[in-house]
Amino acid sequence: MLKIKDLLPFKIAVRRKLNGWKSARKRMALSDEGLTTLKHFKAKGFTPDLVDPKGYYEKICWLKLYGMTPLQSFCADKMTAPAYIE
Repeated sequence: MLKIKDLLPFKIAVRRKLNGWKSARKRMALSDEGLTTLKHFKAKGFTPDLVDPKGYYEKICWLKLYGMTPLQSFCADKMTAPAYIE
């Protein structure tokens, strides 16, 4: 699990007001997990436990990172969803 001290260079870059999260992420080469952890820390004040999420917001972070399955992609498409239902 990532700790906030590992993200210190990214926090400094954000303080320098780069052009949004995407630009900062490209410059610092931060992973999806690192970016989600940092955003959650800035919003809630603690890092999410992505290995064993217990709280609501930790579970939302986990779903954003690891929750997508091929069936969800298939059912989200309005052209292919009726084929699955039948």
